[in-house]
Amino acid sequence: MGNNSGGGIRQEIIDYIDTTQWAELATVRGDGTPVIRTMGAFALDNGGATLYFSTFPGAEKTRHIDGNGRVSFFFQHEGQQLQEFRNVELLGDAAKVTGEDDIRHVAELISERSPFVKEFIEKNGIAAFDYYEVRVTEVKYLDYRNGIGPQAIEVILL
Repeated sequence: MGNNSGGGIRQEIIDYIDTTQWAELATVRGDGTPVIRTMGAFALDNGGATLYFSTFPGAEKTRHIDGNGRVSFFFQHEGQQLQEFRNVELLGDAAKVTGEDDIRHVAELISERSPFVKEFIEKNGIAAFDYYEVRVTEVKYLDYRNGIGPQAIEVILL
């Protein structure tokens, strides 16, 4: 298992995330139970050091984040062959985006990636969603092209 402390996220990993249609967001309920849900409205920024996502106001995930902002975002393409299997996990701290200019920036990034979000904002306004920022602190990249086992895992600490 490789460890790249203080390193950056390689373009190969960013490209993998950018071409992932659906990701899994893990949060923690107030009672400590982990909860996973599928997300399609997300976008990277700052060379992959920041991930943004949108959600409907009052969603359960927002209550989880208010109580414990530590989250995990998991990206995996469907239909991969074992020898070529890859996935990426981003871990970090999530918080609601509140500044008007920041909200516009995040909404634009996510809209570029998600036609649903773009259309929904055009019909209902930018306030139709809440926007969250995840400051990525750790990247875990699994790549079976490097062999199956510990050599397939790379951990990057930001």
